[in-house]
Amino acid sequence: MFSAVESRRLYRQVADQMRSLIEQGDLAAGARLPAERELAQMLGVSRPTVREALIVLEVEGFIDIRMGSGIYVNARKPMPADLPPEDFEGPFELLRARAVIECAVAEEAARLARPEHIKVLDDNLTQMAASLNDRHLALALDRDFHVIVSGIIANATLTRFVGSIHDMRMTPYFEKLASYFENTETWRAAMEEHRAIRDAIAAGDPAAARPPCGRISINRNCGFRKASRRSRPGARYRPRGVVPEETRTINKVQLGRRHKMKSTLKMLLGATAVVLASALAAQAETVLKWAHVYETSEPFHTDSVWAAEEIGKRTEGRYKIDVFPASQLGKEADLNQGLKLGTVDIIISGSSFAAREHKPIGVTYFPYIFHDPSHLIAYTKSDIFKKLAAGYEDASGNHIAAVSYYGTRHTTSNKPIEKCADMQGLKIRVPDVPAYLAMPQACGANTTPIAFAEVYLALQNGTVEAQENPLTTIEAKKFYEVQKHIILTGHIVDHLNTLISKTLWSSLSDADKAIFTEVMQQAAERTTKTIEDREKALVASFKEKGLTVTEVDKSDFETNVVEKVTFEEFGYDKQDWEAIRAIK
Repeated sequence: MFSAVESRRLYRQVADQMRSLIEQGDLAAGARLPAERELAQMLGVSRPTVREALIVLEVEGFIDIRMGSGIYVNARKPMPADLPPEDFEGPFELLRARAVIECAVAEEAARLARPEHIKVLDDNLTQMAASLNDRHLALALDRDFHVIVSGIIANATLTRFVGSIHDMRMTPYFEKLASYFENTETWRAAMEEHRAIRDAIAAGDPAAARPPCGRISINRNCGFRKASRRSRPGARYRPRGVVPEETRTINKVQLGRRHKMKSTLKMLLGATAVVLASALAAQAETVLKWAHVYETSEPFHTDSVWAAEEIGKRTEGRYKIDVFPASQLGKEADLNQGLKLGTVDIIISGSSFAAREHKPIGVTYFPYIFHDPSHLIAYTKSDIFKKLAAGYEDASGNHIAAVSYYGTRHTTSNKPIEKCADMQGLKIRVPDVPAYLAMPQACGANTTPIAFAEVYLALQNGTVEAQENPLTTIEAKKFYEVQKHIILTGHIVDHLNTLISKTLWSSLSDADKAIFTEVMQQAAERTTKTIEDREKALVASFKEKGLTVTEVDKSDFETNVVEKVTFEEFGYDKQDWEAIRAIK
C-alpha cells in the first residue's frame, strides 16, 4: 500500500503519498492507520519525518490523531486557507535550527554581557515564572528571552533574525504539534533551561552557556526529553527487520524527478548565516511587537490595535503587528529598556521616560506649562517640538512617530483639598519623574513612587492616601473605588509618545516610514478626540458615584510651583519652557 520515499527530509512528500491514498479511497474514512513506528518502516524515513507529515494531514483535515488511541482517517473537511507554502520548513527542522543558532548566540553573549543585561534577563525569567499557565504569553516571553540574549551581542541583523526564526513557528502545523506537547510542566522545564543559560552568561562562561541550549528535543509522544541519537530531529531511522519488497517500491514520480526542496534554514546553518538572515527577514512577513501599560478598555489600546491592523493593510501584509496591553511585557521602564534591547519594536510611553535619555524633553511635564489640550497639540506641530524630539532621537536612536493627548492630571485623595497648603504632609503616589514631583512637593506633600500597576492596591491598603492621574485613568483603573475626593488641580496636561525602536526605524524603507508615521498620527488623533470627549462627561459620572469633586484656584498651586521649584534642578532649559508657553 505504501511505497518508500527516497529523500533527505521530505515530510511533504510523505504527506502527499498518504493524502493520495486517502483521496483515492485506499484508506477509507474511519480507518485506523498503522502506528508511527510502522509507518516509518514502511516509508523508509525517520519517525520525526512521519510525525511532521501526520501533523500536516491533521491540519488539512484528512486525519485525526487521538492520543493514546491511534491515527484515524477523517471524512474530508474543507482545506484551511492559511497553510504555509509547500517549501516551508517543518517544525522539527525549525527546532534544530533554533538549537544550533541559539547555542552559538548564548556562547558569544557570555563573553559580552554586562550587569544591565543580566537584570533584563532576570526580569524576563520573573515574568515567565508567573506565566507558565498562559501558553501564548509564555511563548512570547520565550521569544523575548532569546532576543534579549542576542541583543547582548549588539548586532541588529542577528537580533532580528533570532526573532524571525521564532516567528516562523507561528504556523498551523507548529500550533497543532505544540497542542500535544506544550503544557505547564514543559514550560517550567524551558524556564529552567533559560535560567541555566542566564547563569552561564552572568558568570561569563561561554562553554557553560552552550550545552543547555541543545538538551531539549521532542520525543515520539510529542513531549520534551533529552536528545538521543534515535530521537534527534532529522535523524534517519533504520529498522532492524527486513522490510517486504513491495513496501520498498520507489514512487515513479520521485524516480522521474529529484525534487530539490528549498530550505532557507539549512543554508543559514552554514557560514553565510548572518548575510542570509536579513534576506529571510525581507522575504517573510515581519512580525512586530507593540506594547504599553494601559487597559484594553482605554483608547491607547484600541487605537493601537486599529493602527496595527491598518499598517498591515497598507503594507499589503508585509508587517504583522501584535499589540500587548496592560503591562503584559513589563512595566513602562521595562518597555523602554526593551526598545533598546530589541525585545519590543513599538511602545507607547510618556516623555517622562524619554527624559531619561534626553532631559530637556521632560520640560513638557513642568506644571502648568500647557493651558489646555489644544495648546499641547499645537506644540507637537512647532519648531520647539522638532528640536526636543530630535534631541531625544539623537540620544536614544528611537523615533517619536506620534503624540497623543493622555489627559489633564488631577489629584484624588481620601481627605478634602481646597488649596495648595492642604496637601501638607499628604502621602501621595507620584511617578518617579522630577516634573511630576514638582507640584506635590511645592505644596508640602510626601511623595512616594509606586509602579503604575500597583497603585490601586497601595490606595486600598493605605500605603498612600492620594494619587494623581487624568480622569480617564482614574476611571479605567477604578481608583474612584478607593478614593473619596477628586480635586481638579489640572497641574499637567499630559501626553504619550508612540515610539519606534532604532532597529525597526532604520530597517524601514522611506515608503514604509511614511505609512507607519501617517497611521500612527491618525491613531493619536483618534485617541486625543476620545479622551477629550470622555473627560467632559466624567466629572458628572464621578459625582453620581458619590465622590466629592472639588474645583480649586489653579493659580494658587502654580504660584507655589514657580516660587519653590527651579528649571535647573530638573535639567530643563527655561528658554524651552518660554517657547512652549508662547505657542498660540
